[in-house]
Amino acid sequence: MEVSTEIVALLVILVFTALLLLAIRTSRNSREQKTAQASTLGFKALSEIPDELSSRVNNLFRNQQTQSLSITEPYHQHDFERDLYIFDLDNTTGQDTEIGSEIFGVISRQLALPHFSLTSLPPFNTDNMLGNLIDMVLDKVLDVAEKYQGLKRIEFPDQPGYENQFVIFGQDEYAVLNMLDGVNLRALSRNKNYLHLAGSGDFLTIDFSIPTTPRDPNRDFRAQYQEFLSLVQMFEEG
Repeated sequence: MEVSTEIVALLVILVFTALLLLAIRTSRNSREQKTAQASTLGFKALSEIPDELSSRVNNLFRNQQTQSLSITEPYHQHDFERDLYIFDLDNTTGQDTEIGSEIFGVISRQLALPHFSLTSLPPFNTDNMLGNLIDMVLDKVLDVAEKYQGLKRIEFPDQPGYENQFVIFGQDEYAVLNMLDGVNLRALSRNKNYLHLAGSGDFLTIDFSIPTTPRDPNRDFRAQYQEFLSLVQMFEEG
């Protein structure tokens, strides 16, 4: 039995349409779930990106190369002298690249941060061959990150135990090290979650999402929010 070209084409169109509708429905459900979670924490969805958020995000995340950033799905909450945000961030230059999903951000009068970036590292043992290989690859990755971000790698000369736990970049090494003196690195090192913190001036962001891995639908959004507030307080008091 021969199948005509028209029927094959129709079947392809129907399958494509079904997949498209499924993707739209899944995306809508994901947005609705996020909105419901954010609402329980006191956040409201925004129809427009506030200028104060956009300017700070561009200042913090745009590297030396020509880059276009897109903030999507923003949520906002005003908390005394703080403005709290949740948002997704993409690099739309060329091929779309996700920089972070469900990033927590805060604009606070109590913050006066140097431009810095801090990333927690997964545990690895540098005493064996695999650990040494990972260490060498990590050094290469960090070297590229220095050039890409336009920030320089900052070492821990007085606290060598933390070099395998955190990677820190900054513009002003002295200012970043001075900031770290007032931050409880021991508490940060006990955190079992992946963390990426970035800050400058009165703006601090914390991204709990792990790069190159899908979002965990069962993540504890409320626990992340509470941890975010604790970290904000740590930097405000530092």
